[in-house]
This record gives sequence, C-alpha cells and structure tokens, in this order.
Amino acid sequence: MKNSREKTETIGSVVLNYHYYSGKDYYSEGVSEDILLDIVQNYRESEYEHVIQNTRSWSVMYHLSYIRENIVSWLPITKEDTVLEIGAGCGAITGQLSNMAKKVTCIELSKKRSLINAHRHKEYDNIEIVVGNFKDIEPEITEKYDYISLIGVLEYAQSYIGGDNPYHDFLKTVGKHLKDDGKLIIAIENKFGLKYFAGCKEDHLGTYYGGIEGYSKDAGVRTFSKKKLEKIVRECGYQPKFYYPYPDYKLPHTIYSDEYLPSMGELTTNMRNFDADRVVTFDEAKGFDSIIEEGDFDYFSNSFFVLASFDDLSKCTRQLPLYAKYANERSKEFRVATIIQQDEDRKRHVYKMALDKETNRHIEMICENYKSLCDLYEGTVLVPNVCTFIEGIEPAPAIVGVSKRARHKVELEFIKGITLENYLDQLDEQGEYEKMLALILRYCDTLYQIKGCREFRNSKEFEEIFGKREFNEKYQVAPICNYDMIFSNIVFDEQKKENGPWNVLDYEWMFRFDVPIKFVVFRSLYYYMLNRMNSGFASYLAAQNTTIYEKCLISGKETELFEEMEHCFQVSIIRGVASLEVMQVMMPTSTINVQNMIKAGEYLRDLETPKIYLDFGDGFNNADQIYVLGQVDEGQQVFLDIPVEAGVLGVRIDPTEYPCFVHVDNIEYVMSDGKKQSVDRYLINGLEAAEKTIFYDTSDAQIVLEQLPRGTKMIHMQYHVTIVPGEFFKEIRQLFQARRDARIEHAKPSVVDKVMYKCKIKTPQILPAGYYYNKDEVKKD
Repeated sequence: MKNSREKTETIGSVVLNYHYYSGKDYYSEGVSEDILLDIVQNYRESEYEHVIQNTRSWSVMYHLSYIRENIVSWLPITKEDTVLEIGAGCGAITGQLSNMAKKVTCIELSKKRSLINAHRHKEYDNIEIVVGNFKDIEPEITEKYDYISLIGVLEYAQSYIGGDNPYHDFLKTVGKHLKDDGKLIIAIENKFGLKYFAGCKEDHLGTYYGGIEGYSKDAGVRTFSKKKLEKIVRECGYQPKFYYPYPDYKLPHTIYSDEYLPSMGELTTNMRNFDADRVVTFDEAKGFDSIIEEGDFDYFSNSFFVLASFDDLSKCTRQLPLYAKYANERSKEFRVATIIQQDEDRKRHVYKMALDKETNRHIEMICENYKSLCDLYEGTVLVPNVCTFIEGIEPAPAIVGVSKRARHKVELEFIKGITLENYLDQLDEQGEYEKMLALILRYCDTLYQIKGCREFRNSKEFEEIFGKREFNEKYQVAPICNYDMIFSNIVFDEQKKENGPWNVLDYEWMFRFDVPIKFVVFRSLYYYMLNRMNSGFASYLAAQNTTIYEKCLISGKETELFEEMEHCFQVSIIRGVASLEVMQVMMPTSTINVQNMIKAGEYLRDLETPKIYLDFGDGFNNADQIYVLGQVDEGQQVFLDIPVEAGVLGVRIDPTEYPCFVHVDNIEYVMSDGKKQSVDRYLINGLEAAEKTIFYDTSDAQIVLEQLPRGTKMIHMQYHVTIVPGEFFKEIRQLFQARRDARIEHAKPSVVDKVMYKCKIKTPQILPAGYYYNKDEVKKD
C-alpha cells in the first residue's frame, strides 16, 4: 500500500496512513467521538473503567470496554501471524489482536475513529492504520494475511461496496488477501436472534422487529440467519465453522460451538439493553431453555462468530477451542478464562488461564487448592477434579519497552456426566420432589461431615471480604473453605448418579480462614433457586408452607445475613470494575415488561364496568346488582352516573377488583328537581392515604353510600385509579396498616362511628370515622 511520508502521521509508535483518505468522515457518532478522543488522550487504559461508570454512556462503554476483546482473545493467533482488521473503528479489538499477533494492519473509513485508535494504542509498535474506504485501498494491498477480521462489518457491505451482490463480492475480494491456510473472521448479529423476538430493537435500525420483518432495499444494512450466512460464505469458496457468542458478539462472556452447545439453565444474562430502551415480551431464559431442549440454539443464537477458511478447518494443525468462558468482570488479580479444546484423539481438555499478569498468583493457588482438597475430601463422596499446573511462556512484547509477564494456566480433567443442578432439574420435571429434597439434604450432610470441622473463629481476613458480622449461633467450619460448591460444580456419573463419586469441578475460590459451612450451603441453595422460583419444586415447598432454606435449617434472619455476606463477596472481587451487571443498573435505559403492560391494560379496561349493588332495606345482594358503563379518560379518571330508583336506601360501588389507590374527585346526589348535593361522607374498606385518597389492600375495593336523601334520582361520581406496583405492595400495606392501628388505639369513643348497616354478602367491622373493615378479608390476609 502507498505510504508516502507527507500523507502519514505518527502517534507514539502507531503509524496512520492517509493516502486513501477522502478528507471527509462519512460515518460519525458526532460529539460522542470527540468525547472518546478526549478520553484516550487524557486517561490511561487502566482508568477507562472509572470513566465508563462516570459517563454512563453506551458509546463510551461500547468502544472502551475491555470485555469487547473477549470475541477474539480465545483464538490461536500467535506472534508468527499477521492480521488485517477491516473496519477497526475506535480500536476496541485492535489492542488485543496486536498483543497476540506479529503485526496488525487496520483499515478504517473514519479519520476521527482512527485517531482514537492510535492514541489509545500509541505504545504498540506493531500497528498500522490505513484511513479510507476499503474499496479504494484493496487494489493496492499486496500482502497476504494469516487472519482477516470483519467484526461488525459484513452487514454494511451494501453501503460501502455496492453492486447487485455486495456481500458475495466483499467476501470474494477479501479472500484474495488471505494466505492459503489463512482464516477469515466474521462476527455479526443473527437476524433471528432470540433477543429480537423478546423485545430488543434491531441493533442497526433501532426499530423493533426490523430484521425479522425483512430489511427494506434502502436500509443500507442487513444481517442474516445462520442458513443464509452459511450459504453466502460457502458460495464464496470458504469452509465455515460457526461459533455462538453469548449474550452477543459485542460484549460476550461465553463462546459456544456446535461441538459444545449450552445446557438448559445456562443462559440467564439476557438483560443487556445498554444502548436503547427495550420491552420484554417473554422470559428469554425460559425461551432459551425450551429452544435448547429442542436442539435449535444455533438458529436462535443472538450473534454468530464464523471462522472461515479455504481449507477444511477440521484439518487445522492448531486446535481450535470448542468453548470459551470469560470471568473477567472482576479486578485484574481474579480475571480468568476457561477454555475447552479437543485433541486429535477427540479427547477433551479444560484449561483455566490468567487473563492478566496480575492473575498469575490466583492461577497458582488453584493447584494448591487441588492438593488441599484431596486431603480434605478423603473418605467422603467428594472427589476434586484433577489439576495440573502449566507455567506460561514469555510472549514477545507488543508494547515498546514492555515485556509482559507470561500468563499461567492450569489443565483440569474433562469429566463427562451430569451436574447436580441438571439432575435436580430432571427430578423436578418428573415431579420427584421428595427425592430432590432428600438429595439436597444429603449434599448438606456431606459438607457438614468433612473431617476436621470445628467452631467458627472470626478473623481480619473474613471481615475484609464478608464485612463485620455478629453471629448469634455457633457455626461449624471446615479446615479450609471451598466456597463455590454450587450445584453446577458437582458432576455425577451419568449412570450411577448420586450413588457414584461426586466430582468437584471448580475450586477456584477457596479460603484458608474460617467461613461457616452453613453459609456455603446457603449459597448453593440460593443460586439454584434463583431462577426457579416458579418451578414445581418451589410450589411443592410452598404447599408445605416452608422454603428450601428452612428445610436445611437456615432461618429467615440467617438468609438475610447470608445474602448480605454474598453481596460483600461479589463487591470484593469486582472492586469498582464496570461489570455488565453493574452497568445494566447504571445505564439510563429502561426495560418495560409487556405482560405487565397487558395486565395493566386489562385492569384499566375493567374500570369502565365497576360492580354496583343497591340496598332496598335488606343489605347488598347479588340479585340487586346493576350494570352501569362508565367513561374512562387517558388519565384513568372514571365518570359514573348511577341511576337510583325509588326505595333504594344505599349504594355500594366496587371500583376495582385488585389492590390500588383511588382518589375520589367528586360524589354528588342529583335530585328529582335537578338540584345537586355534594357527598362528603362515605364508608370504605380501604386505608386513608391522604384527603380523598384511599389505599385498597384488597381485591374487593368498596365505596358505600347509605341513607340516601329522599328524592335522589342519580349519583354522579368521578374518581382516579392508580395500580399499586407489586414490588411495593407489601411495604405500602404495612405502612398504612400501622397508621390505622395507631389511630384506633388512640381513638376516643366519641369519634367512633356508631352507624351499622346490613350486609348479607359480608359483615363489616365498625372502626373510626367512617371506615369499615371486613373481618373475613383481614383474616384471609
């Protein structure tokens, strides 16, 4: 490629080539890119996490989060390889590629983005950035590359390449610059990704169901189904191998393959709407479980990662991973990746490796943990997974003057079988709840029977991680604590199940200070039940008026205490990192549940038809119910005109059949002569929230008018209704009932309402100042 001095710029060690630059950026995020440029010029990379949290900007998070690198860091790229990164953008992937490869050549249309890339990687001496349109640059590319990257690029081929077959033309053109055994990398959204059905906006158009309904001809962007993408890739002469980044390719934490697909219950981190508001049409975790059970995950995966080559990739001399999982939303000393590979004999190997040099000690400790557990579990059903330490090899430095320390890893035995978690789920499906409970109790007993258990002793190390705690009980502790004994880390032999050895897969988190065994038990129960609150097993326990914690002798107070301790642990390993879970809460986007909207709509529709009963002297009877159609405006204000015939002594209006707030705007009697008389006294079975505002904590809200004036022909009412959010109902109810109880306790007899009225449906209990409460309702609650 042309590289005349007058058309180049050097920022640190990075060279920018402007020979093909038109002088105008045709694609820009505007002021967001100015902010990004300012950040990379004035902040170190180690400070990006703090900046991301402070700005709460999707653009800043998307371009600067190190989690973006997970999409490529599992690939077997070495210091012998050269990489062409087309569409490098602001360099989210460039740094990781340059750490792995001998040389990285970036092609980027935008000068502003290229400057951001250069400034953030100015210490790297193996990066060149060519600024301009790939279509103009490509004819002068003479080098052939080991890897060519199209991450988030192929979908824009129609805009940048043009022609009748832009996607085919693009891939064929790119292929001319691959070595014979080179590999093309494609990362792209799935047109039929489950998240789009569940209410996420199409990533490029920003519209709901934009891809599912079919892209318009002038959209300028297009994603594909797996079938269509595979067809295009093959028609261009490549042999593709598909991977499935989860939750998607932009911020993935797990990479699956056709040889290692997700199991039911694994895909639970679906709320990742950082860039835009979304709706939730159904529970994606349950949707994925159903899809996995049917064997259709590859069709509905949110994104695709395709590794394509002109050769059959199964013949690749470097073993490609089957699976990669990143635990790197932590402080640096705890960032690890788990990789599963398969050798020529189809034997699988599991590796847990450090992702930062600071993590090396953590990796070394895993091997020490294995040795300690072999002794600790002797004589029990528990067997720790075999672990072998592999010292890292010093890599060639990618940064000028800096020699990065080798990153260690351990190899763990790949154990076939079924996890305790999945086995319990099978029993749940079969309705074998007693067997489930027995197995969980046996698991608890196993932990308590570990040799050398003694009474808990507090320590500075304990308080640093779990906070200062006052324990009212004497707790047992094991000599060392294997903290992560969750059910997914226990594997049974498929045939022997609970009768065989219980293989302990992961013992990354172990403490050599005292931690109560009961807390470890609680944690296992907590993470199992977390996404199974509506399971058959949960219903089985609820029918017995108990919980799994009570069955395992963990009290309600202990549950609260242990939840706080677990929160402290999670905070201790994150230590200010902008984890996706934290950012999901912090980002200024909202999530709307469609089922709640529909439910609210049903409620509001019912406002037009309140139940109305007339009292002719023998109370309110179903036989004397009348039907009145009210008018409801957009603000949920209800307008009612209730006709009153001769002989009616009282009227009962039931405005809703669910907990709510009702504000009474106006009630008036319309007399036979046309005159109106305001009503300022009525009976309710709710709790006074404010003047004329009633909180109904019942599904049978009532307003009662009695002793109607002679000559009443009509009752005109206006009131507003507000639904009580379910998550606040309990707190609101307790607040108002406490207020009511205090009022009753201090009420003088002179203010107690002595008026009684007959009611054959329900008998009221007279309470102060015009309030009545139904005894049956109170008892029921």
